[in-house]
Amino acid sequence: KMGKPDYELMYYLGLFSLKGGKPDQAFEYFEKAGKLNPNGFEVWYQIGLYNSSKDDHTKAAACFQRALKANPEHLPTMEGLGISLMAIGQEAQGMELFLKIITLSPENIKIRYRVAKIYLTKKNYQKALELFGQIISVAPTEYKALQGKADIMFLTENYSGAINCYNQVLEMMPKNYSA
Repeated sequence: KMGKPDYELMYYLGLFSLKGGKPDQAFEYFEKAGKLNPNGFEVWYQIGLYNSSKDDHTKAAACFQRALKANPEHLPTMEGLGISLMAIGQEAQGMELFLKIITLSPENIKIRYRVAKIYLTKKNYQKALELFGQIISVAPTEYKALQGKADIMFLTENYSGAINCYNQVLEMMPKNYSA
């Protein structure tokens, strides 16, 4: 018979449930842990991820914000909040968080790529090209960044540059038919 549930037990039961492929059960444990320790940022981060996976980005954003109050420098929580804010139409705030992550974690290629793709869809080719270039300079084998650079060159009618980049992508990834 278990005694009074404690925060750590509920949190770890939630993590074990996640690893066991039971996200709904994990969510229940995380909610219990959140009630036991309202300032436990790990729990609010996990609940935010759960809500995000259910496409409830309004709830997810609230959970991520709660987690950030307890741990303002937690980069994965910032990213989760940025994604949720973008999903609910608060693009400026989401972009602000992504740019903050780039400043705090210059080696974070994933966020640079995400922001570059956002700039690309907004047709801000110069900023997207700059970010793709930064990724390539840090990780020359990052073919997605090279392909993004090629796409921008194509869209801006720099066809010879685009062909050169697409050929480099094909050398790295011979079965990449999108290049």
